Amino acid sequence: MAFLDDELSADRAQSLSAHLEQCPECSSLATEQRGLSRQLTGWQVEPLPERLNERLTAATMKNCTSAKPMLDSAVKRRRPTRRFAVEVASAIAAVLLVLAIATPNLMRSRRRPKIRLPVHLSEDVGGGP
Repeated sequence: MAFLDDELSADRAQSLSAHLEQCPECSSLATEQRGLSRQLTGWQVEPLPERLNERLTAATMKNCTSAKPMLDSAVKRRRPTRRFAVEVASAIAAVLLVLAIATPNLMRSRRRPKIRLPVHLSEDVGGGP
């Protein structure tokens, strides 16, 4: 689109022009895009009906005057509520419960397993008679 709207540098535009002369597929695509670009250039937004414009203006003014200033609401800090405190306490309790369940299992897996020798081999190792 930049090429079609003459928004490219001269050397880049010349390079693309040379390609379009040799490539029929790109040339037809560029022709279609030129038509679309012309249509968009001529497109105009219809003005709002006067009555609708007045209603929108009145509604906007009403909302602006009745609403709290945004700066005040942004500056105010909210204090933690009781619900927030219960949620935090519940999360901490859940983490502690998981740790209480997982810790013995983790400790058990880190211990070295004891190798038990059969009775007849343990006597030989022990330096029997």
